[in-house]
Amino acid sequence: MPTNRSTRCTLAYRVENPRWEDDAAFAQLLDLLTAHRPAVDEVSFFDEAFPIQACTPMAKIQARAELLCERQRVIREAGIPSAGINVLVTLGHGDVPSAPLPLPVPPMVGHDGHVSNASACPNSDAFRAYTRERYATMARSGPDFIWVDDDYRWSHHGALYPCFCPTCLELFGQERDREALVARLNDPAEADLRVQWSAFLADTLTDLAREIGEAVHGVDPGIEVGLMTIGYSHSSYGNYAIGDWAEAMEAVRLRPGHGYYTDERPREIVNKAMDVARQIDEMPASVHTIQYEMESYPWVPLNKAPRTVCNEITLAIAAGCTGAALNTFHRIGTLDDHAPLLEAVRRMRPVWQGLLEVADGLPLAGMWAAHTPELMARRAVGEQGWFREGPPWDIQAPNEAAQMGLPLTSSREDACGALLAGRIAEALDDATLRELLAGGVILDAEALDVLWARGLGELTGARLAGTMAPTMERLTRHALNGEDGGDGRRAGDWDRGWRLEPLLGADVLSRLETFDGVDGGPCLTAYENRWGGRVVAMGYAPWNGLGRGAKRRQLLRLADWVSRGKLPVTIATTSRVMPLVRRAPDGSRIAVVLMNLMLDDTPALQVMLRTTCQAVSLLTPAGPQPLDVTPMDGSLLVRVPPMRAWDAAVLVGA
Repeated sequence: MPTNRSTRCTLAYRVENPRWEDDAAFAQLLDLLTAHRPAVDEVSFFDEAFPIQACTPMAKIQARAELLCERQRVIREAGIPSAGINVLVTLGHGDVPSAPLPLPVPPMVGHDGHVSNASACPNSDAFRAYTRERYATMARSGPDFIWVDDDYRWSHHGALYPCFCPTCLELFGQERDREALVARLNDPAEADLRVQWSAFLADTLTDLAREIGEAVHGVDPGIEVGLMTIGYSHSSYGNYAIGDWAEAMEAVRLRPGHGYYTDERPREIVNKAMDVARQIDEMPASVHTIQYEMESYPWVPLNKAPRTVCNEITLAIAAGCTGAALNTFHRIGTLDDHAPLLEAVRRMRPVWQGLLEVADGLPLAGMWAAHTPELMARRAVGEQGWFREGPPWDIQAPNEAAQMGLPLTSSREDACGALLAGRIAEALDDATLRELLAGGVILDAEALDVLWARGLGELTGARLAGTMAPTMERLTRHALNGEDGGDGRRAGDWDRGWRLEPLLGADVLSRLETFDGVDGGPCLTAYENRWGGRVVAMGYAPWNGLGRGAKRRQLLRLADWVSRGKLPVTIATTSRVMPLVRRAPDGSRIAVVLMNLMLDDTPALQVMLRTTCQAVSLLTPAGPQPLDVTPMDGSLLVRVPPMRAWDAAVLVGA
């Protein structure tokens, strides 16, 4: 995580071309922003109307730059202290059904031979020259900053897994024929080649990033460069080396984003929060401004409530951001619909500022859901080949556990234990896996299979012993299940469960059971291995259908057991509330965001914080509100008032 983050909450707004190129539309924008000035610190102008195609004719770029010089001046004169430019398209975003012009530079070519009609190969000399001139032209318009937008990645550019054009094949130097190289990359035995190809792709974008930074700073060294990114749960093709790219372009700004556009699937807010935290972890220390990307595409105001936007920003600051960049204004018509959003942002600003100040420098604490930006490069490949991604390698799989109250961290170094989901362990080296198994781990059946294949299975306490379907889970009468022994759950309609064969010394905490009550064998074990590590293996619906009181309590007890009592927070009340926790290693300072993921109000919550703080306050727009607390042997029992449906509460102690 960056170490010199700003402690001033910065609220920025991204403005598309039709809104600033037209005089009347720009006047409407200026009226809205100045009317809500306490909610506005910065304006970022897009240089394109839509991500149609790389290499817009330079005459258009120059004309826009001239007008942007004037628009930025007006923004600053209106009392908004900072204005700059968002370069929307660098590589391209994807194919266009009817591309306006043939690309003037060599295009990207996919692994399957598909030629993109809108995305350029970044290794082309012509493309590099164009890109340098484009960024230099924008720099000459006098911006305070320039953002490199989120097309800066390798996957999903029309050509799904590029680039296999003649230039890239020649530079890589292994095969001159696309089909021959693809065949080798699909070969299970060619693990080293996949690592080399992934590194080649990452290095290509690192070199391009350096040229972009040099082009901007060659005009004015004082212009701040920012990198817009997305979470690599989207794809880890090309290693998604965002830290290297940011360092090469001398970026001091980061805008971590991902798709979360409407209220249609509200709980996906959890996925985005974790994606944001992972992106921040990859950033170099030089980054000081981290603006969350609040995206509401296609900018229909009633598609996303202001409360959702405020929840997003609260979670983002807990994840490590220093503010937000809101992309919400529609292109045409009046902006009257947006006044409620800006008013909500203004009202919440003191809460975000207070959270940012207390959380400054504190690591995100909890269990580490295993991940790596090199996942695709280093995972095993089977008969179906390499060019595929999906559920076995889903780094977001454990996120429902967070919704049940299990605190997660994006940082392995700051974790009190680990969650191994699916086949992600394939991409972790033996030293990492041994370190995890000597600590505390909760894993599922697929991860168990990987560990046995890697020669580490005996450290887990169980082996796979077949499947059973349909099935349910019954908790055993064991001390770690407390009073919930005999309770159980049905997670889905026709679930398949994995039977586990416990090793000597392993305890059985759950068993499979048919719908008519017939025992199907163990499905959850707890084991302390010869290295002193504690391992829980789960064979039934490990990451979904967790929303029963008994199962939720079992999960939290087991997490605290494998971490040897180091979970930073435990929410005793049965409720679907997710915690994000930033805590000093010695427990002397703590900031906790609680997100109510239900459409009901919660009851009053009993929250146990592992902290040496003697007082905890609830941050509100009207100021801090002291909470009722009781010291409990190295912890603090905090009584949190009922939370509104779909709302967040911010607790701070220092």
